[in-house]
Amino acid sequence: MPQMKKRFYAIVLILFFLCSHVVAVEYDPVQFVTKQTHMLRENETIGNVKEIELDGKVYYVVQITANKDVTGYIALERFEKKVVSQAVKSKRLFQTMHFLYLYRKLQERVNDNPNYIWFLVEDKKIPTIKQALETEKYELAAVPQAVASDYVSEKVPALTSKLDEIISELENLKECMLDTTSFEDEFGNNPKAGDEKILKEKLIFCFEILERTFRKKEEYKTILTQLRVDIAGDPNLDIETKKSLQKILEMPEEAHTIDMWYTSATNMSFKENIENAYLSAVEDSSAFAKKLEIRLKRDECYRFMYEENEKLEKETNNDLMTLKAAYDVIMDEKYYEKWLNREQLKKFKTNWAKAVSNLEKEDYDNALRYAKKALNNAIAVYKDGFFQQDGTGNMGDALLKALLVIASILIGILIIKYVMKRKGQLFGMSGGDYEEVEFKNV
Repeated sequence: MPQMKKRFYAIVLILFFLCSHVVAVEYDPVQFVTKQTHMLRENETIGNVKEIELDGKVYYVVQITANKDVTGYIALERFEKKVVSQAVKSKRLFQTMHFLYLYRKLQERVNDNPNYIWFLVEDKKIPTIKQALETEKYELAAVPQAVASDYVSEKVPALTSKLDEIISELENLKECMLDTTSFEDEFGNNPKAGDEKILKEKLIFCFEILERTFRKKEEYKTILTQLRVDIAGDPNLDIETKKSLQKILEMPEEAHTIDMWYTSATNMSFKENIENAYLSAVEDSSAFAKKLEIRLKRDECYRFMYEENEKLEKETNNDLMTLKAAYDVIMDEKYYEKWLNREQLKKFKTNWAKAVSNLEKEDYDNALRYAKKALNNAIAVYKDGFFQQDGTGNMGDALLKALLVIASILIGILIIKYVMKRKGQLFGMSGGDYEEVEFKNV
């Protein structure tokens, strides 16, 4: 028996687990927004949809576009068809989503331009550059052996030191590239609200390392050029020695890759565009959050006017389900002249027209205000009903009494006619005239 109880409880727990997971079913956010809400304008469509994590919870964030321009975002609960209406929460989600959008647009512009290089993905070239610079250090060591002069003993150590600095910066740049591209990939696939700031900082940090590397390379190039000039002008060196040294003292071809990266990043305004994308995401998200408030008001108005209205159903015994249906029925030419409450009928017509007009002008506050007035008008008209014979919506007491009197008179007339008819039949039973009989006193 105890064993059966254990099995029973185990089965109950499994069923509870399965039910809880069946209830938490994801839905199609695009279908929900487009088919079950009224938050989009006629010219708006759905763009990208991303799942974004905020404070340990994942939300749908739906992008709204019009003529290929982003006009807003809507954040939705993932397992419940519900809009995230809290301004602070929606703003954070919109900010992350919009940064993703702007960042991808920047990458597309770079990829479409053959003159631009997205240096962050060039980390595999760094070992080759470093090896070329190590070789350059080895060749520099041979210069003091060929030329014993003060300018050589001064500049060669400076060049060697500068090469070490460049190699170190290249190693830092490689680590930064790998870390940033890994973070970028994770952020793109599983974005978390707030990580856009981290990605922005990583990207700019990589650029700053590249910039330092380029500056040090330029410093190296300047010292190298000075040394070449000194060697070319040294009267104690023969031409063959000068030619040999000049060949040794050439900038490695691989180092020009640093020039290409930095020049490309500068020409595309890499740092500025990254910072602008982040700042735009911060600023635009506030505007999008305010637009969401308007979208929610729009949705509320349309639902109140065109979808089932609980108050209307209750007050009309489910005869009228929506305010629009109430308007169509009450204003129908078959019934219009029959409604008793002409004042409320007139107000209903006016308030409904104002509600529709304000809805078209996107003045949702006034649209809802007039719609609520129209609802009360519709209920009043319905309850008072049609005109009847006494001029009221129901049979009045006076009319009822009058009908009773008329009925009584009619019944009386019928009785009299019946009696007279019977009397005639009794007197005419002999078939001739009757004699008058005189009764005498006995």
